[in-house]
This record gives sequence, structure tokens and C-alpha cells, in this order.
Amino acid sequence: MHETRIREHTDAKKVPIGGAKALALAKSASKVIVITMTAARHDIPFDMKNDPPKNDSLIRLMTGRSGNLRAPTLRKGKTLVVGFSEKAYEEILGK
Repeated sequence: MHETRIREHTDAKKVPIGGAKALALAKSASKVIVITMTAARHDIPFDMKNDPPKNDSLIRLMTGRSGNLRAPTLRKGKTLVVGFSEKAYEEILGK
């Protein structure tokens, strides 16, 4: 079993991350996975180096109605995951 240490934890209720900061966070990653909870759940991967999405589209997917970064958001290395999917977390963190 892998031990995962959390290096940084931010409470989004106390320190909200708005659209511009969320975009900067995404641009610092090589890969961004946005998990949407629609009628059919989708994991939307973005290759930020070779095929980055338009800024406004990415902000719209990464932020909620409040205009702040959706929770949970996880960063491991150069991969950023916005939203929750057990499958995506298992792939990134290991089982």
C-alpha cells in the first residue's frame, strides 16, 4: 500500500481560489483532469503543454457557481485533478 503524504492543504471555505488563480494553477500543470457530474459523468483530460484549452472554457469547467475553484482539487506532481472520481484518484494515487 502506498503512503501518500499531504504537503499542502487549503480550506476552500477560508481561502477561496477565484478564476484567475485557478487558471494559473492549471497553467502550472502538464495535465489537468476535470471531472464533471452531469447525467453521464465525464473525466475530461487536458494536455496543457501540447493542446491547452481556451482560458475561458477551462475556467468555466474548473469553477463552480460561486466563481471559485471547485472542490476537491488535488495536485500530484504536474497533474491537477478538479472534482472527484474514485477511478481518477486511484489512477493518480495508486490503489
